[in-house]
Amino acid sequence: MRRHPHVFGTGRLNSSAEVLVQWDAIKRTERQATVQSEAPVFKHLPPQLPALMYAEAVWKQIEKKKLDAAGRVDGGEIRRLGADLTEETLGRRLFELAAAAHDKGLDPEGALRQETSRVVRETEAAWRAAHPPSSS
Repeated sequence: MRRHPHVFGTGRLNSSAEVLVQWDAIKRTERQATVQSEAPVFKHLPPQLPALMYAEAVWKQIEKKKLDAAGRVDGGEIRRLGADLTEETLGRRLFELAAAAHDKGLDPEGALRQETSRVVRETEAAWRAAHPPSSS
């Protein structure tokens, strides 16, 4: 009903071209209203994405959008760890962490997914607090 005022409201349009113009204007107005108030800071990622890929994609968005993740993610530690990292050492460390988690009875996939989700939630909340929706 909201997008078809020419059908459900009092206004009348004379052609399908006018209907399409009005439709686009209504959608544009709706989109602008949600830009800051409801639109997510992080782009949607498929829920079936493995936790490691999810974490990598979230970090990539933090860097690309220059989001302030201080207090949630230690960027200095990330850079320190990455300074001498190679494919071989990365593989070895990931394997050792997965094996240690298994020995301890922990779920590394679930732990990484929970931590990444926490970073997303808290970073998004901090961004929204710093960028309240405009009341125009």
